[in-house]
Amino acid sequence: MKTRLRLLYFSILVCCIFGFSNKTYAQINYSQDFEIDEGGWSDDDFFAFYFFPCTGENALTGEIYSDPDFGDYTAPVTISPSLGNSNGLQATLTYSYSLIDWNTFEGVTNTPDWGEFSIEYASSPSGPWTNLQTIDPSNHVESDDCAVKTVTFTPPVGPVYLRISGTPNDYIDVLINIDNISVVQVQEACTGTPAASAAVADQPALCNGGTVNLSLAPAYAASGLIYQWQSSADGVSYSNVPTGGTSAAYATTQAASMWYRATITCSGGGSPVTSTPVHVINSGMPCLCDVAFTDDIEPITHVVFAGIDNTTSAAINGTPGVEDFTSLALAEVTPGETYQITLEGNTNDPDGDAGYETYITAFFDWNQDGDFEDDSERYDIDYLIFSDGEDGVQITGDIAVPAGALPGNTYMRVFKLYNHFPDTACGVDGEFGYGQVEDYLVHVAAPSTETLDYVNLQWPATMTFAAGGSDTAYAQAWEGGVTEAPGAGAGITAWIGISPVGSNTNPNTWTTWVPATFNTQAGNNDEYMATIGTGLAPGTYYYASRFQLNGGPYTYGGYTPTGGGYWDGTTNISGILTVTCATPAPTAAAAQTLCQGSTIADIDVTGTSITWYGAATGGTALPATTMIADGTTYYASATAGGCESVARTPVTVDITVTPAPTADETMQTFCNAAGLDDLEIDGDGEIMWYGTQTGGSMLADDTALADNTTYYAAQVIDGCESMARTGIMVHITVSEAPSGEAEQEIEVASADDATIEDIEITATGSVNWYDNEEDAEAGEDAIAPETVIVSGTYYATQTIDGCESAPFAVTVDITLGNDEFNTSAFRYHPNPVKDVLAISYAKNISAIEVYNIVGQKVIVKSVNQNEAQLDMSQLAAGTYMVKVMGDTAYKTIKVVKQ
Repeated sequence: MKTRLRLLYFSILVCCIFGFSNKTYAQINYSQDFEIDEGGWSDDDFFAFYFFPCTGENALTGEIYSDPDFGDYTAPVTISPSLGNSNGLQATLTYSYSLIDWNTFEGVTNTPDWGEFSIEYASSPSGPWTNLQTIDPSNHVESDDCAVKTVTFTPPVGPVYLRISGTPNDYIDVLINIDNISVVQVQEACTGTPAASAAVADQPALCNGGTVNLSLAPAYAASGLIYQWQSSADGVSYSNVPTGGTSAAYATTQAASMWYRATITCSGGGSPVTSTPVHVINSGMPCLCDVAFTDDIEPITHVVFAGIDNTTSAAINGTPGVEDFTSLALAEVTPGETYQITLEGNTNDPDGDAGYETYITAFFDWNQDGDFEDDSERYDIDYLIFSDGEDGVQITGDIAVPAGALPGNTYMRVFKLYNHFPDTACGVDGEFGYGQVEDYLVHVAAPSTETLDYVNLQWPATMTFAAGGSDTAYAQAWEGGVTEAPGAGAGITAWIGISPVGSNTNPNTWTTWVPATFNTQAGNNDEYMATIGTGLAPGTYYYASRFQLNGGPYTYGGYTPTGGGYWDGTTNISGILTVTCATPAPTAAAAQTLCQGSTIADIDVTGTSITWYGAATGGTALPATTMIADGTTYYASATAGGCESVARTPVTVDITVTPAPTADETMQTFCNAAGLDDLEIDGDGEIMWYGTQTGGSMLADDTALADNTTYYAAQVIDGCESMARTGIMVHITVSEAPSGEAEQEIEVASADDATIEDIEITATGSVNWYDNEEDAEAGEDAIAPETVIVSGTYYATQTIDGCESAPFAVTVDITLGNDEFNTSAFRYHPNPVKDVLAISYAKNISAIEVYNIVGQKVIVKSVNQNEAQLDMSQLAAGTYMVKVMGDTAYKTIKVVKQ
C-alpha cells in the first residue's frame, strides 16, 4: 500500500556526489545538512527529501506507518557513517526535527499517540547501541516547524556511529524529518613540543590558476596549537606565506612550482616543530572545466589509448563523477598519425533487459587552449549497451591526430553519458544525468625535421595513353644508414603526384598523390613505384615524386636523363603525362525530318552519353530541351569512360508543320447532351481533342461535352501532331420534359374510345408520344394522333426550338363504363392452367390483359369476338390476374399457372 510513497521519494531525489563535512581528527567534529543526498546514512528507510527541510533544500525523511487492516507496518531505521574517532571526552549532539502527518502535511499532535523515535550511538555500525534520546508524545513539540534538540554524551575512544529509529502505533502515518546534525567533541589541550608531521598537498601538480589544498599528516588533535605555513621556491630558503597560513590547513594558488611546510608550536610551552615539506609542481597547463551529473555515476571501467591502459571500479556511484588520472603515464601520439581507442563501461542494467545506451565521446585539447570546443577536438566513438563494465563488452574508435596538433602535453577527456553523445565537454547546471568523466594527459610528439638525403623521379620522362588507361612511374630515394640494406628502408613513405590538368606548377601545391610501394633495391637507393592516370580526363598533366622520412617534411623528386634529384622546376623537372581521347563520334542519319515542337533529344542518334552543340567544334553544350529550328544543323558528341569524342556528328533537321484541322462553325449547339464525336471538324488526319489551347492531356473519346466550354482540336498526319489547335465553343440546349400525373385512369364507354389524346400532360412545346422508352429516347416511331390506347405506359416528349426533351412516362389504366359484366354468361377453363386458357362470353370480348402478382402487365391480347384461346405457356409458374374486357364492362379472374 505504501510503495507509492517510496516511489515518490525515488522519483524526485537528486543523486550526485556531495562532499559533506566529515573531518577525521582525534576528536569528533561532524556535521551534516543533507543538502544533496543522504551523506552516507543508510537509505533503505530514510531519504534526502525536499518537502520538509528545517533549513536549506533537504532533510533526511522517513515514514512511521502502521495499518493493521492491510498488514502494513513501517518502523524506519537509518545508521550514520563514522562520525570520526572519539578522544574519550564529552561530545555534544545537536539536531533539528519535525513530525508531519502524511495525510494533511501538517504538524503531528500528541493525541492520538503516534509512537516514538530514538537516537542512539555505538562504536560499530552493528551495535550494541546506547540510547541518547527518545521523542514521544510526552516530550514532542507540536508544531509545523522544526524543533532543535541537544544531547551530551561521552563516547569511548574509537569510531562513533549514530542510529535513528522510529516505532509507530496502530493507524499512524507520520513523516519524520531530521536535519542539521552535528556532533562536536571537546579537544585536549596541547603540552610540550608537538609531534612531527608532514605537509600534504591534495594534488602534486597544479594547473594554471588552480588551487592547492595543504594539510598536515598525521593531523593534530589537541587545542592550543599555533600554526605558521611557509613557502620556498628552491626548497632551501623559506619565508612565511604573505596572507593566512595560521591554521592546520592552508589553500593557495601559485604561478610557479613551490615548496610548502608548516611550523607547529604549543602555546602552553615547548619547542616548535617543522613539518616535512611538500613540493607542488606548476604544470603550466590550463585548468579544465568541471562536469556534474545529476543522477547515478555510471562508471567508465577501462580505457586503452596510445600507452594508457587504465582499469577502474565498475560499481555504480562507487567513484567520483570526474576522475583525474593526469598523474598516470602519458599517452604518446604523433601529429598526422591515427590511434585506436578502446573503451568499456557499466550501463547500469543489472537485469540485462532494459537496453540502456550510454554514449562515449573522447575530447582532445590539440591546440592547448584549455577547452575542447574546436571541431577537430571531439571524437564521438560509439555507444555501450547490456554491459556491467567487467564482461569484456567494448567499443573502439580511431583517433586521427591533426597534423597541426601542438607539441607537448595536453588533456584527453573521456566522457560517458546515457542516451546521447554529450553536446559539450563541460557543464554543472544539470544538463548531464547518468555518466562519468575521466581526464588523462597526452604527450604530442614534436614534428620530425628529418629529410632524405636524395630523392628523384627516376622514369619515365613522359607517358601517353587514352582516357581510362594508366601507367607506372618510378622514383628513388637515398638516406645514409637507411636505404643501403636490402628491402625498404625504415621510416620512408613515398608518393607519385599528379598536377591539375595543364598546370606545370610546383609539386608542393598539388593535391593528388598516389601512395607508392617499394619496388627494388637500386644500389644504395630504394626504388618505389605507383600506377597513375586512372580516371583522368583527356589533357596534359605533370607528375613528380614525394618522399617523407619518419614523418618529417616532404621532399619532392624531379627527372633528368642522368638520374634527376630534388625537384627545382628547371633542371630536375616533372614528367609529362598526355591523356588522349579515343571515343568515336556517334552515328546518325545526316538529314532527318522531325515534327514541329521537337527538341534535340528527339534526333535519332546512336552512341553513349550524347551531347549536342550548335557548332562542329567548341561552343557550349545545348540543353536537351532545346527546340529544333527548321533547316538547322546540330552536332553530336559521345562520351565513354569520362572521355568525350573530339569529332562531332552533324545532323540537319527539316521540320514538318502539320496544320490545325478546320471547322465551318466554331460555335456549335447540341440538344440535351453530346460527346466529342458529335463535334463537327474537318481534317486530313486523326483528330485529337484537348481541354486547353496548348499543352494538357488528350481527352478521352467518351468525354461528355459541357455547356459554354471550348474544346480544342489538333490533328496527326504522318505521325506529326499539329502545334496549332482549333477551338470550338459548345452550347448545350436543354428542353425540359413534359409534366403531369405519372399514373392516370381513363374511363370510356367502349375500349375503342380511349386515344392518346386522353392522357393529360403539361407542355409548352410540340408533344410526341411513344409506346416504349427506347423509341422515346431515340425520337423514333412516335404514336400517330388519335391512336387508340390500352392500359399500359406511354412516353411523352416535347420539342422546343428544335430540341426534343427527355421522355416523361405516364401509366394509364383504361376502364370501361358502369355496365355490368354478365358473369353467368362468362366461362373459362382449365384453372390451374398449364398452357392455354379457354375463355368465352355471351357478348363481344374486346381484349384480354394478364398481370403478375406484383401488378406488372405480362400479356396484352386483342380479341374482338366472344371466344378466345389465351396462350400462357411462356409464363413462369405462379398466380396471375387475368382481365377480360367486354365492350362496356370487364371481369378480372385469378388463374394459377402450373
